[in-house]
Amino acid sequence: LVLRVLYGTALREAELLALRYADLEVGERRLFVRGVKGPRDRYTLIDLETVRLLQEWRGSKGLGAPIFDIKSHMTLDNIVKRMAIKTGIWEKYKAARRSLSPHTFRHAYASHCYQQGMDLNRLGRLMGHSFVQNTLTYAHCPPEMQQQSYERSHPLARSGGAG
Repeated sequence: LVLRVLYGTALREAELLALRYADLEVGERRLFVRGVKGPRDRYTLIDLETVRLLQEWRGSKGLGAPIFDIKSHMTLDNIVKRMAIKTGIWEKYKAARRSLSPHTFRHAYASHCYQQGMDLNRLGRLMGHSFVQNTLTYAHCPPEMQQQSYERSHPLARSGGAG
């Protein structure tokens, strides 16, 4: 569930650790994110299945209870590593010679949303960025996507180069 929330919401580590059940707005399928980095609070969206799982996970805990009772960033890193090994994600990253951490899921969220057509300004707002340039460091575009976009957008590519 920790991995799912990290990937499904693009929360920063500190934001995940600060998350309370009162921050989960079930009907709107969103999370209230307290201004852990900077003075501003924000909302981010969350999918229906993750909402359901969080409600199930809650049990009888009160609204003020932390969603994940994780005490430190090191503990969160260890949880992410254990679950990544268990799910097979760890091997995929290791084979690609890439590191994996809680922050990796923030990059994956941005890249996948961008690749599926989410506008960078909206993506940046969900991630808590004030400047679109910050969002660009997260939203990776693979070469195939660049090629498709070029062929769809550039007049010479669309006309086969004639003219």
